[in-house]
Amino acid sequence: VFSLRYFTWGRRPAKSHVHLLSIAPVMTILLIWSNPLHGLVFRHVRLDTNGPFAMIDMDYGPWFWIHTVYSYVLMASGVAFVAWRGIRSRQHDRGQATSLLVAALLPWVGNAVYVLGERTAVRLDPTPIFFTLSSIAAAWGFFRHDFLDILPAARDTVIENLPDGVIVLDRQRRIVDANPVALEFVGRPL
Repeated sequence: VFSLRYFTWGRRPAKSHVHLLSIAPVMTILLIWSNPLHGLVFRHVRLDTNGPFAMIDMDYGPWFWIHTVYSYVLMASGVAFVAWRGIRSRQHDRGQATSLLVAALLPWVGNAVYVLGERTAVRLDPTPIFFTLSSIAAAWGFFRHDFLDILPAARDTVIENLPDGVIVLDRQRRIVDANPVALEFVGRPL
């Protein structure tokens, strides 16, 4: 939802049914609260004291896997949309999209390694470590690529939709930007 809203600034989205996306997470919360009655999220949760320190050992139930697939499909959709928009965007937006992709993929990869991978002797979940790396990638996007800055979106909304041609020159009098009307006027393809 965030990636869809972020990359459609200035354009009115179609009627949204985003609230329907909350059904599975709400059901998951309710099933976790009532898990001792049915075991749909976790079949067994026990404390394993065989290693150098105590660890929680659990067997996942069927709803855990349903929720995991649901979450991964949503994340994959968001990442695919950001990648698609990043490829079709200007250079400035590509930097933002790249930092957003890295920030989104890192925790996902860490969690997938833990959930789907073979448990090591220590059995630690690397997801928090990957979230830390994700925060660094997001900070890079905020500070280096002006992530969530409204100026690029405002520029697209105002300049691209002007009925007059606009050509932007740098100090060496080279064309660095032009809106569609100006490109049409000079006979350049859009």
